[in-house]
Amino acid sequence: MTFFLIIVWIVSAIAAGSVGKSKGRTFTGWLLGIFLGFIGLIIIALLPKNPNE
Repeated sequence: MTFFLIIVWIVSAIAAGSVGKSKGRTFTGWLLGIFLGFIGLIIIALLPKNPNE
């Protein structure tokens, strides 16, 4: 069970980084993905694109 949770956490961090990169928020995506996991992925998906990019 622990192995499964670690894999889900790592995949969530990578996915949040990818979504954040597409929105111009790479660093924020990685941070949310690492610290919050799947919830961070949802949060970064709901954030708007960076207007400065």
